[in-house]
Amino acid sequence: MNPDLSLSFNVAWLNRALAVQGPLLLSTSNTSVLRQTITNMNGYNMTKYLIDTISTHRLRYVVEATSEHAAVAEVKKNIEGNFNDEFLEFSQQHLGELVAASRPITTEEYLELFDIDNGYLNTWPEEQKFVFVNILDETV
Repeated sequence: MNPDLSLSFNVAWLNRALAVQGPLLLSTSNTSVLRQTITNMNGYNMTKYLIDTISTHRLRYVVEATSEHAAVAEVKKNIEGNFNDEFLEFSQQHLGELVAASRPITTEEYLELFDIDNGYLNTWPEEQKFVFVNILDETV
């Protein structure tokens, strides 16, 4: 890997790590230059793709009740939004993540989706919103 490109990827990783915890390490103008370098590396025209996945977990609850029906009803009541702060989960296990859909998106669509899906970050400068783009280096 090109050392300059490696530096760019390290900077992108650091920016992602600090995105929620603190300010960006680089100014917006420097980040823009690095992003342009990565986007056009080796003459490739890079396209953004939106990949939707579904993550599945198995959760377990242990309920002491007079009947199985009453125990199941209590769990259903709590998982449907009628949460009781004292109702505790016994365990959980991540079962996997499946790709549900994918499609190319424009930069404008990315920014629109960013503000919809991450409304709490919609005040970020436009360039900072790109720290969540995973850039694939197909030259390796």
